Amino acid sequence: INPEWISKIENLNAALNDFKNGKNKDFSKVTQAKSDLENSIKDVIINQKITDKVDNLNQAVSETKLTGNFSKVEQALAELKNLSLDQKNESFNVGKNSDLQSVRDSVRGTLVGNGLSKTEATKLSKNFSDIRKELSEKLFGKSNSNGLKNNTEPIYAQVNKKKAGQVASPEEPIYAQVAKKVSAKIDQLNEATSAINRKIDRINKIASAGKGVGGFSGAGRSASPEEPIYATIDFDEANQAGFPLRRSAGVNDLSKVGLSREQELTRRIG
Repeated sequence: INPEWISKIENLNAALNDFKNGKNKDFSKVTQAKSDLENSIKDVIINQKITDKVDNLNQAVSETKLTGNFSKVEQALAELKNLSLDQKNESFNVGKNSDLQSVRDSVRGTLVGNGLSKTEATKLSKNFSDIRKELSEKLFGKSNSNGLKNNTEPIYAQVNKKKAGQVASPEEPIYAQVAKKVSAKIDQLNEATSAINRKIDRINKIASAGKGVGGFSGAGRSASPEEPIYATIDFDEANQAGFPLRRSAGVNDLSKVGLSREQELTRRIG
């Protein structure tokens, strides 16, 4: 027998004896002791019912994983729902967690144990009608209108995807956006570098073909061997224009570089 019941029975006997012996003429204490004993018994009985119903649900879910048949799950959920509704109308659990909450907590534990998030399980334990849909999606990936209302996919699916590093929504993660921008910038720099190299090649060709121009050995080279080539070149990346050389000691007269024959004649005549 439950130790709590023994205590309640002793209280009831004491109240009855006091009333019989005339120590207490108020029968309400006997009534209260009797009510306390009944409530204690009800608590144990209800808790056992909850335990049994939740065990049935767990067993039904395990069988469903093997058979794909949700009939037993639906039956177990219906029994739990009826039990919770019955306890909602009871008043004997005042001052403690209601048995309705105990039912919900037990169902939530079952849902979390089968892959749902705590947040979603809490919501579903308050609305039994969506549990079957969510379990169907979780266990078998059946997404035909099985998700929650106003959601493109169940919450646990989003959580699981995030854990796996996948995208849970059409929105691209920030790191992917940054990576794309970095890659685009690198491509842009590579194109600019290629354009600079082409400019240098053209100048070297002009220098080798020019007459009367001093050695162009310094063209396209920096003043210091350690200085990168772009440090000696001003390049307008946006317009692909402008290409003055700086600190090229080996070049005597850059005014001749790149002149056409007509420009050269005009320069000499004029």
